[in-house]
Amino acid sequence: IGGHQSIFIDVGHSSVNVCAVEFWRKTGRVAGLKVLSTASAPGIGGRSFSQILFKYFAEQIKSKYKLDVSTNQKAMSKLARTCEKIKTNLTANNKVPFGIEYLMNDQDVSGSIDRKDFESAAQPILTQMMVPIKKVLEETGLTASDLSTVEAVGGGCRIPCVKKAIKEFVGKELSFHCDADESCAKGLVLQAAMLSPSFRTREYQVVDICQQAIEVAWGPMNGDEEDKTLVFGAKNSIPSTKLISFNERTQPFRLSARYVQPPPGVAAELANFTVTGFPKKLVGEKAKVKVWMKLNIHGTVEIANAQLVETLPVEEEPAMEVETPDETKKEEEKKEEAKKDEAK
Repeated sequence: IGGHQSIFIDVGHSSVNVCAVEFWRKTGRVAGLKVLSTASAPGIGGRSFSQILFKYFAEQIKSKYKLDVSTNQKAMSKLARTCEKIKTNLTANNKVPFGIEYLMNDQDVSGSIDRKDFESAAQPILTQMMVPIKKVLEETGLTASDLSTVEAVGGGCRIPCVKKAIKEFVGKELSFHCDADESCAKGLVLQAAMLSPSFRTREYQVVDICQQAIEVAWGPMNGDEEDKTLVFGAKNSIPSTKLISFNERTQPFRLSARYVQPPPGVAAELANFTVTGFPKKLVGEKAKVKVWMKLNIHGTVEIANAQLVETLPVEEEPAMEVETPDETKKEEEKKEEAKKDEAK
């Protein structure tokens, strides 16, 4: 049965995550999903709109009351809590007033904001939010007509200007059928049940991808790196196993797995391994070592197996004597004569 493509857009507190998924079902009860592409915008989310409101009212208070809230930590905390409430109220109202008692210097402040002014100030944030959506659509080649649903999750998707911007960019109505917390909890329980031998569940295959390319470098135990190679390319399926052959190894060596281009704020190094256990009789001699690198279902790199290939000398078998038919006949005649002599 043909697959159905969907895009999930999660606008959280401090990040936007986008994922394109294909759901499929074979004849019978076998079904599953395959992740096609993922992208994210760290630092952009619901918090960004609260910061816009904070900046807007801080300037308004400074202009109207000659108070600089940035110089008072307590005043900043009061204003930040008020901005969170105003952001929620702007979802259902076109104009929202605000008032804070004893903000600074025992002075009360008040003001208001229109939704149009808020959305105008939020345009740079909305533009940045479309970047991961654009990346996923370009990588998968999907269009609005190819998508079965565009599922929006996260508190940031409740903001009217966010819903409008995503709808216009993708060209399809948004769906709000998924609760982020509930979906995460159910997915974790289902995945755990499928992995556990104690539970019997309906077969459901999940094929994830590793968004970043991973390379492996190697070298002596105490020395510089000799070389490196790309093992798992970008968007490599999970789980996956790759074989690396090392020729002419004479002693134990180390391996280092790392991202080729690490995401922002993430360390490049993933894991370090040591390949040891060379037989004493082969120390100092050149040998071939095979290492199986595995990207497991959790997305972590590990060594599944390591083998040393030893070439043994071929022993020559002694040549066999082949008797001719005449010689065989003579031997049989001699045996017959010997039996006759014994009988006499």
